[in-house]
Amino acid sequence: MQRIPRIVVMCCALAAEATAAAPILSHASTRSILKTAGERWSEWSADTRVQYVEAYVLGHQRGFYEACEVALKANLPETATRQRSVEDCQGKNPRYSMNMEDYVDLITNYYRTYPDDLNLDLSELLGAFSDSEHLSIQQVHQYYSRRVKR
Repeated sequence: MQRIPRIVVMCCALAAEATAAAPILSHASTRSILKTAGERWSEWSADTRVQYVEAYVLGHQRGFYEACEVALKANLPETATRQRSVEDCQGKNPRYSMNMEDYVDLITNYYRTYPDDLNLDLSELLGAFSDSEHLSIQQVHQYYSRRVKR
């Protein structure tokens, strides 16, 4: 089995499980099923974490690429200008140049250092650690703390 489909199936299963169970369970029992991103992360094996990060990065890059293509194809005729616009749009796609294991370490260290931030979504952390944002775990926490207090 390929690495990415397995993680996609796992993510879909988690979402389906939460959606199906939420209406019939009391708030107290829902807590054991509806875990925060940080709680789920801490339960995953190192291999599962790497697979998740790989799937996120590849999926995000592919989705961004296709969104640029579709949006510009719908709004600009086939010209050199459209091709430059597609390239400009795709240039805004966040880059992830580190090894996937390095992103896993950053996320793990973030949740260990700031256990009160376990509800911060993995996609927000990965975006913050991308090459374009390149934030430290301390900077992410400072930004997140200010945002939550509003």
